[in-house]
Amino acid sequence: WKQTSSSMFGDDHSFSGWEQVWDRFTTLQDKTHTIQLLRQWISLPSIAVIGDTSCGKSSLLSQLSGVELPSNSQISTKCPVEMQMRFSQSKQAIIDIQWKHHQSSSQGSGVHRHKLWEERVLRTAEEWKEIPNIIRQAQQVILSRNHHGNQDEPQSTVASDVISVVLTGPMYPKQQTLTLVDLPGLVQMHNAMTESPTVSKEIVNLLEPYLENPHCLLVAVLPANVDYHNAHVLQLAAQHDPLADRTIPVWTKPDLIDKGAEQAMVDVLQNAKSFLNCRNVHMVKCRGQAALDEASTSLVNAVQQEE
Repeated sequence: WKQTSSSMFGDDHSFSGWEQVWDRFTTLQDKTHTIQLLRQWISLPSIAVIGDTSCGKSSLLSQLSGVELPSNSQISTKCPVEMQMRFSQSKQAIIDIQWKHHQSSSQGSGVHRHKLWEERVLRTAEEWKEIPNIIRQAQQVILSRNHHGNQDEPQSTVASDVISVVLTGPMYPKQQTLTLVDLPGLVQMHNAMTESPTVSKEIVNLLEPYLENPHCLLVAVLPANVDYHNAHVLQLAAQHDPLADRTIPVWTKPDLIDKGAEQAMVDVLQNAKSFLNCRNVHMVKCRGQAALDEASTSLVNAVQQEE
């Protein structure tokens, strides 16, 4: 390492040399994030947010990233939304689709994908406000097309194709690249009118690669007004991470805890190692569905209210 660093930076090991290394690393990471072929051999670090539908996953991610994500009382996340955030002098958002089902077929050529979706580049504050709508459009493009080419088959409820959202700007820390993944929420039943009867199994299958990835942290989101004994997400996480080395439970909706049940929640938070075999647990208060639907509370105000 000493010889390598000297040849790259000189003997003074200047900070500018480390910046060059980081620039090269982020360039490599960008390429591996966009070239699906490499994903078969390279597993990049990421943070996946998992939980039941309407548990507050997307709201939590919105407050973490500072970017609005689609959220409603139904299954709002219908395919993985991968958000990569890193420092840059200029503010920019790039939204694209990474097609999973065509990566090894002739239909997966750039020409075919270009006909389905064109990369969106957003630079102004007004354009960034359109990110939720563009993500919804990308989801619709993914779900409306048929992976087998048979247009007579019913539309899928969820899909494994990834919506890539690359966010850069001066508001993100230097020398740190954070990748967050919003995944479809777990369900036990399906809506007979709008959802596939196998949607529950489809969602679990979609989550499997993230659950199995040893380089992926699992943020298990649970509503605080539901007994953790009934949390399917903790059961799934424990199957793939029995020592809870990668699992971070996060409770949401503390304002909905039944009066008189607060102490039970406090006991879990203060004794996470004993109750859940987890080293760290957290509780956050995000915006409720009414505030999201009415757009009455901004992300900035939501963070201030939580504090």
